[in-house]
Amino acid sequence: MVHYPHPVSLVCQPAHAIQDGGWCRRVDLPDGAIHVWGFSLEGSDETFAACRSWLSVDEAGKVDGVMGLERQNQALLVRGCVRAVLARYTGLHPVALRFQVGAGGKPELVLQGEPNDPLRFNLSHSHGRLLIAVTRGAEVGADLEWVGRRANFLALAQRFYAAQESARVSELEGADQARLFYRYWVAKEAFLKCAGVGLCGSLAQCEVALPAEGRVGAPVVWKDTAGALRHGTVQFLAMGPDWIGAVAAMGEGWRVEAHHWDGADALH
Repeated sequence: MVHYPHPVSLVCQPAHAIQDGGWCRRVDLPDGAIHVWGFSLEGSDETFAACRSWLSVDEAGKVDGVMGLERQNQALLVRGCVRAVLARYTGLHPVALRFQVGAGGKPELVLQGEPNDPLRFNLSHSHGRLLIAVTRGAEVGADLEWVGRRANFLALAQRFYAAQESARVSELEGADQARLFYRYWVAKEAFLKCAGVGLCGSLAQCEVALPAEGRVGAPVVWKDTAGALRHGTVQFLAMGPDWIGAVAAMGEGWRVEAHHWDGADALH
């Protein structure tokens, strides 16, 4: 088995926790910190009703357009959790928050009289789990993947990854190969979301140097469409068996703090 440096651990709480009114408890966000929150998309009728009451007319329409009751309820919880988490940083009621679509379809929070270090966030959800990353004054990207899916990982790596990365994938087999494939995938997607291009940016042009023993952050270099090199760092998240997450930001030296809804602790 291949061993990697210990990532930041993040516990996913049931999303129904957000209906306890905890969104009114402020959370301080220090300079250079990225806060991460994890939720499992489970809720009661009361949770669904609370989340729907916070949405704009446009958001409610998008949720209603989702096919299937289970997926529709999960879409409600995703939007409700985002509003509840961001309310803890803004001091506003979840219903008062306003959003716009930024570069690459990335959601952005719109605040009146926004300071010089505006609040930035990103999210990812997969197979009933949700990851939210929040920071100030810098763009951030997040990705979450379930690693239980079977696929021809070597063929995918040869198609989408840089030559050096696909060569590393080819050196492994079975579960180790799948795990390495997904580590590259979440790192690349988180970084490209941070850059505001998402998967419209070339995965092969986004190269990840996975951390050596004793390091958690993985340096990333991406060559944009103009040929300029952009440098950042990805930090991995442990989110339970068969799951892997990552957050990305430009530059280095920032730190990730995992948060729990009840505010009892923040795990560093």
